[in-house]
Amino acid sequence: MRKLPAVLLALALILGAAPSEAKIRDKSWELFAFVGNLDHRSGDEITNGVDYGLSVGYFGTAKVGVETRFSTDEAEFEGNPTTFERAMIELSGNFLSDRDTSTFPYIVAGLGVVSETRDAFEDPNGVEVLESYDAAAVLTMGLGARTFFHDDWAIRYEARYFHHDLFEASQDEYEISAGVSWILGGKREPKPAPPDEDGDGVHDKKDKCPGTPKGATVDEKGCPSDLDGDGVWNGLDKCPDTPKPATVDETGCLSDTDGDTVPDDSDKCPGTPKGAKVDASGCPSDGDSDGVYDGLDTCPDTPAGAKVDAKGCPLDGDKDGVYDGLDRCPDTPAGDKVDAAGCSLPKPAPDPFAGRKSLVLEGVAFGSSNATLSPESATALDAVAASLIEWPEVKIEIAGHTDSQDDEADNLKLSQARAESVRDYLVSNGVDPSRLTAKGYGESEPIDDNATKEGRARNRRVELVRLN
Repeated sequence: MRKLPAVLLALALILGAAPSEAKIRDKSWELFAFVGNLDHRSGDEITNGVDYGLSVGYFGTAKVGVETRFSTDEAEFEGNPTTFERAMIELSGNFLSDRDTSTFPYIVAGLGVVSETRDAFEDPNGVEVLESYDAAAVLTMGLGARTFFHDDWAIRYEARYFHHDLFEASQDEYEISAGVSWILGGKREPKPAPPDEDGDGVHDKKDKCPGTPKGATVDEKGCPSDLDGDGVWNGLDKCPDTPKPATVDETGCLSDTDGDTVPDDSDKCPGTPKGAKVDASGCPSDGDSDGVYDGLDTCPDTPAGAKVDAKGCPLDGDKDGVYDGLDRCPDTPAGDKVDAAGCSLPKPAPDPFAGRKSLVLEGVAFGSSNATLSPESATALDAVAASLIEWPEVKIEIAGHTDSQDDEADNLKLSQARAESVRDYLVSNGVDPSRLTAKGYGESEPIDDNATKEGRARNRRVELVRLN
């Protein structure tokens, strides 16, 4: 029995060489069965015994635990067969509880009760001595270690010191012990997955293709496949059925360098600008032939011959509404009305009335006492006709007036004839007759004194009166 602690210590050292990531767990229980070699010292007497027992512990955290320990050993003390029994409450603190190691040292200290029972015997004189019994408080402290060889199992070994006073004698005890520890319950940490450096799901020891790109589909050996043979691994290939032979991009899809949806292998116009509309061969179209491709042309119906900007919209440098390239008069002054060729139209004749209701026709003359227009009247009446043609909405009355010389009735008749003579001239020069009314007023509406030559000259007149 005395050799058993040494055997267990050797076994612990052997198992300690094997790596294990097990450790004391938070909120776990421990059962520890042990055996040890115990030396009793009282005065000069030293005796040796085999100690065995059981410990039950609880660890609120992996670093601190509380244990109850029960043990018994038998020895010959002062020549008498003696039995020692101990019951202890102990506090233990674990070292290196956060380390990735298989062996965890600890310290332990506690208080308890020890009892000593000595069997009856005969002294040298043949006198029988009765069995004696005593109990006392005991103090313990020590160092130990746990070496895990399984998630729940460890070899535990320790060295302890005990002190107590039995039979009024101070006793010191030194023990080396070892045993098997069983860990129950507690919060288990998940086991780390085997290393898989390339992340393909096959751990490194089994991976025959350790450099596989992340995301590629692999077989049980960790090697990627490429079913369509385009050089892009399955799992990374977004077009896994690419026909052979074909040029593909990094995603495994047919390469389309200019982005016109026609693969490079079929594209006869590989430099098409992005966004241009193309036909089945990848060539762009230009419906309005302005030099800007359809799809890029924001003005796709530009007239043929017009100059355009980079967006395909026609230019109009003089802002006259006729596009450059079609404009025969490209420098038309701003505000001018133009014809279809972009050239300025003649300016319209001014309003003959210019805001007035009536005006006297200056430069219009007749023969003496008749309604025949003088040749000089043509200049003034031609201008009136042109103006009225430009203002087709205007309706007028042609009013004839005379001075007070001669008979009043003759003057009324003469003014009517002169008004009609002017009307006939304007109609003959293109004025719509429905817009013209001729009326003679004779001498009834003078504008000056008929007593003077100058006054009578002013009263002899033809007026245009606006009716609308």
